[in-house]
Formats: sequence, C-alpha cells, structure tokens
Amino acid sequence: MFVWLEDEVYGWRVFRLVIGFVLCSFVWAEISFWFIFTLFQFQGSKYVPTVSILVWYFPLMLLGKAFLEELIFRLPVSFLIRDIGYLDQRVFSFVLVWQIVFGLMHGGFLNIFVQGVLGLMLVAVYLKCGGAKGKMVKPLLVSTFAHALYNGLIAVEMLLRGYNFF
Repeated sequence: MFVWLEDEVYGWRVFRLVIGFVLCSFVWAEISFWFIFTLFQFQGSKYVPTVSILVWYFPLMLLGKAFLEELIFRLPVSFLIRDIGYLDQRVFSFVLVWQIVFGLMHGGFLNIFVQGVLGLMLVAVYLKCGGAKGKMVKPLLVSTFAHALYNGLIAVEMLLRGYNFF
C-alpha cells in the first residue's frame, strides 16, 4: 500500500483520481447514512442551513471551507512526512487519529464512520498527488477541489431531496 501511495499521479490520472474519489465517497456516504438512519431510526435532520445554495458566493464558500479543512486535516501529513522522510506506520497512525478528529468535528461519534472515512479517502488523494513525497501545493489544491466537489454534490442531493435551502 505504501508503494501505491508513493507513486504520484499526473495529468489525466489526477482528474480520474478526483472523479473516482467523488464517486466512491458519494456511494459511501449514501450507504453509511442509510445504515445510520435505519439502525438508529432517525427521523431526519433538524439542520437549518444558514445560507442558500442559490447565491452567487456558494461555490466560493464551498471552496473556502474545503480549503480550510484541507489545511487543517491534510497539510500536517506533509510536514510529518518531511520530518520523518518517508511513509511509515507513524504517519498512518497520525492520519488515522487525525481523521477520527475530522469526523468528530463534523458532528459527533457517528460522523467518524461517515466523514472520518471520507477524510481517509481525501488523505489517499492527497498522498497520491505528491503528498507522500512531502509536496504541498499540488496535493492541497487537488484534495481541496475533490473535497469541494463532493460537498457540492451532497448539497445538490439535499436540495433534490427537499431540504429547504432558500
């Protein structure tokens, strides 16, 4: 697994990696939300959005939030790899703990199984785009774009399911 992650992608392979991440993460989110709502018999979210998705700055907000989360939860991996010099168990232990925190920051214990796993997928995108070699700019931009694209897809899905964003 370490070898696969250290093999950096370029060109169209980056695009395919991002699309693959978005599709896999969307399927994972759908399955895990269905499982959680069925298992715990949630009646739906009482979440009241604070911003309409039909405003001109919504895409900028998606990119901004994704970029901030990538700075906090993915960029430290590059610093650790630069300090250690290569991928090893210490890096993956750090990544696992840090993505559990990422899941918790999205709402609570159950979010570890949704957003925490999605965070692990984003780390794989980050590492595959050069983060495994200690690079920072390209991996950060690609993982931010993938993250924002996923968030936008979920927002559109929520809109189609009847959540009130206006």
